[in-house]
Amino acid sequence: MAQTKHHEIVGLGPVLLRRQDLFVLEKTILDGLSPRPEWPPILCIEDGSVEVSASSVQELLEHPLPACTDSLRFTVSSWAGNEIDASVEIRLHRNHGAVQLSADNRTLFLGKRAALLEYFRDHRPWYARIKRAFPFLNGALITGAAIGGGTALREGETWLGLLLVALFASSLVFGYMEGRQRVFPFVRVLFGQSKTRPPALELVVAACAVLTVIIAVIALFF
Repeated sequence: MAQTKHHEIVGLGPVLLRRQDLFVLEKTILDGLSPRPEWPPILCIEDGSVEVSASSVQELLEHPLPACTDSLRFTVSSWAGNEIDASVEIRLHRNHGAVQLSADNRTLFLGKRAALLEYFRDHRPWYARIKRAFPFLNGALITGAAIGGGTALREGETWLGLLLVALFASSLVFGYMEGRQRVFPFVRVLFGQSKTRPPALELVVAACAVLTVIIAVIALFF
């Protein structure tokens, strides 16, 4: 007898989760699914070379955990009799995130897909749009500052040249830190106390970059 199974891997944008958000994620994943007791959900995080795994968020939080992590995996299978009729896997790791869905029932598949995508849309960090455009903007700043700074210094525009050189240097540093996930990380799961403000390092780096651009533009036109 022919069977139809719906399957999709959906890429995610930047993600910021706090410990209380994990309970909501767990509920969103398990809603409508029927995992077996002998095959419980698997929830894993990584802290350097150490992996911590549990079968529920509550069990995970009972372990000693780092203040934050950039790696989380949540896997669950749903059973109908002796067959797996649906599965969900969430993979968040450093600079990548994805939802993998599989289900025999189309209604369950579409409902679970919509619920999870809405959840992750609601848990984007404040800099999500900046991060998407950052490689292009920073590349343009580095190129423009290098060319403009060299031209200004050759023509005797010392202050403008130095400002553009400073912009070039700060853009390189900012690009390196962003690439290493030191600022504006793609995945951040916080296990400490809830924070309502962006981390100070991100604000300082962003403010310095914006201020350098503003000063350079003012010097260029005035």
